[in-house]
Amino acid sequence: MSTASTARPDGVLRIEGEMTIYRAAELGPLLLAALTPAGALALDLAEVTEFDSAGLQLLLAARRSARELGGELRLSATSPAIDEVLGLLSLGEEVGLTTPHSPQEQAA
Repeated sequence: MSTASTARPDGVLRIEGEMTIYRAAELGPLLLAALTPAGALALDLAEVTEFDSAGLQLLLAARRSARELGGELRLSATSPAIDEVLGLLSLGEEVGLTTPHSPQEQAA
């Protein structure tokens, strides 16, 4: 199980590995710390291998917190695991999916 989370200077936070109940306690504070007042944060989730309802709750809570700060949260890239859940629930727009889903689609 490979897990990593990296914030880049360009306002992109990359999360790798699981985005599940098993990492919620780790990822929640990380997401909130990456938000800035009136700032924009993009999440690169292209390397997320598993995504469950706890991961979805993290995204929705982070989006709500960003809005409360006058900022914005969007997904810049997603993995098949993310796409599957968001597609089943028709929630891509709600969590800020505004660009093609994966780096492969962006290159096409």
